[in-house]
Amino acid sequence: MGTRRHLTDIRSPKKVMCTVTPSTQATFDPNLRSGTLRRLKASPEGLKSPSPIRLPLPRWYLIALAAVAPAVLGAPLVLTPGASGFVVLTPLILVTGLCCAFLCLRVVVHDMLDDEDDRFSNLVFVVGAPLVGFVFPTWWILLIARMLAAEEPSVTAPLMPGTPGAVVLWFLPVVTLVVFLVVRRPWDTADLAARHRDDYVIRADLRFTLSAQLLDRLQRVTARAEHAHLVLGTPVGLDHALPLLRSEEWRLARECLHLDQLRGRLVDSQREGTSAPLGEALAPQWSVLEEATERLTEEVDRLDAYGERIQTAVETHKEWVRLQRVADQAGDFADLAARTPTADPGTPNALDDSLHGAEAARAVREEMIRETVQATADLFRGTDGSKSP
Repeated sequence: MGTRRHLTDIRSPKKVMCTVTPSTQATFDPNLRSGTLRRLKASPEGLKSPSPIRLPLPRWYLIALAAVAPAVLGAPLVLTPGASGFVVLTPLILVTGLCCAFLCLRVVVHDMLDDEDDRFSNLVFVVGAPLVGFVFPTWWILLIARMLAAEEPSVTAPLMPGTPGAVVLWFLPVVTLVVFLVVRRPWDTADLAARHRDDYVIRADLRFTLSAQLLDRLQRVTARAEHAHLVLGTPVGLDHALPLLRSEEWRLARECLHLDQLRGRLVDSQREGTSAPLGEALAPQWSVLEEATERLTEEVDRLDAYGERIQTAVETHKEWVRLQRVADQAGDFADLAARTPTADPGTPNALDDSLHGAEAARAVREEMIRETVQATADLFRGTDGSKSP
């Protein structure tokens, strides 16, 4: 009888109230790189107001082509006797190295910040970009300068080792890296959010309350699953289900955004006029939209029911932990009651009841975990006849 009472208490609706809120304010594309996802989640305010960095310059590949072409065309000048070829080729080599270094840094620095798994390789490229862009061209310039030093010492002397010109050449990689970081600002979250604007959905993207409620429910399901994975561990099988659940959340969030945009178009069309022909023309579109919304709501309901089951398992586990903690300390209180002459004679029996309560809670916990495992299998393998992701 005591076991049945504890089963009823643990399964009561009061015990399974939603206490988990969505971990983020946005639904992200699960294919985003780990570093990008971490940086976007760390600054939710930047998601609401993305602003790309606009540079008053042509595209970077045009700059590279504009620099490489003159360098290639001017390469034969190195064969010209005297200092004229050296004077022309030196700035061409430096400009080409500058553009190549900027191009490498522009691509690699963002990758280094976005890809946490391959950060070492990207760091090597970040260091190598200025080297390739300047050290090797500088080496060629100094080599040519040595060859021409005997003929035109006044031209090549400022670039020889030990002179201020040589120091400037060797510091150009550092200057390039600093200029790149100042101009591009790869750490700028607003620019990052602008570059990945199609890779996340937030409530601010939705005009209507229905769409916002569906998105909130989707995010709540994933948040519950993540919380359950931390609390219950791997026996529930959420380590394999979480990636599928995030993919399903992203798919449904995109569908929710699409339907919200279509609904906005229909509402705007209705506001433009109230004539009968316009209403008749919009009626079929409204019908299709409502059917699609109903299908989307059914899919969200299916996931929401799964989230409720997960939440019940988590609350059951927490209740068992609390009762087990009380049962573990029952022995100390039993010893205390034995040393107290005025203690109630029924105290030992009451302490034994706490042990039975912990055992009952453990049985309920194991049952709920088994049901959660089965629900996970049904949801993502389609064994219950519903559509699986």
